[in-house]
Amino acid sequence: METPKKTYSKQGGRPKVSIGRIRKYVVSTRLSPERKLRFSALCREAGQPPAEVLRQLIDRGTVRARITREQLDAIVTAIEKLLKQICDGR
Repeated sequence: METPKKTYSKQGGRPKVSIGRIRKYVVSTRLSPERKLRFSALCREAGQPPAEVLRQLIDRGTVRARITREQLDAIVTAIEKLLKQICDGR
C-alpha cells in the first residue's frame, strides 16, 4: 500500500522566530544557599519561571556600584568631623 503524496508545499508547525527575539546566550552562576532560597522565593512570589524572573531583573532591576576607596575615605572623614564636633560640644 502506497502512502498518499502531499499535494501542497507548505509544512505545518511553528513559524521562525525573528532575529531580534532569538535567545541564544546561556548564563550560568553559582549561588550560596541563602541566595538560592531568596531567588526561589522571588520566583514563587512572582509566579514565573526563574529564567523570566532573571530577564525582568536585568531589564528593570538596579545594581548598585561598589564604594570606591575615595568615597570611603570621604565618608570616614565626614564621620570623624561629626564625632569631633559632638565631643567638643560637651
